[in-house]
Amino acid sequence: MDLSGLLDQLRAAAAYRSLVGDLKSRSPVQGSLRLLRSARAPLAAALAIDLQRPIVLMVPRPDRLMVLAEELPAWTPEARIYPFPDPNPLFYERAAWGPRTLRQRVVDLTALTAAAQPDARPKGGGTTSRSAPERD
Repeated sequence: MDLSGLLDQLRAAAAYRSLVGDLKSRSPVQGSLRLLRSARAPLAAALAIDLQRPIVLMVPRPDRLMVLAEELPAWTPEARIYPFPDPNPLFYERAAWGPRTLRQRVVDLTALTAAAQPDARPKGGGTTSRSAPERD
């Protein structure tokens, strides 16, 4: 399902144009957005299209991440979505992170870096470390 045609109504709103202007000029956004949960995906999709740069969405729980990852392609089919996975062990456990979690985080961060700096190349011949991060 392609809902991108509905974004034109969002773009027509004065508050949205003001937000885009603030973000383009890198000035602080005035006030809190206080969006309904159902309005977050269309706003993120419209901002990604209009600003032509990566949009980082932070959510409090993994289930909300999965909902957004499923919703966003309906609003902007051409968007590349990189969900940043939680570590497998709990924060107080002294266990190594799983290899899929590590790999997905490296892929996501590489994509974000490449979008921010198109000419950047990884140092060290493009290899990545496979060891788990140190935990205290």
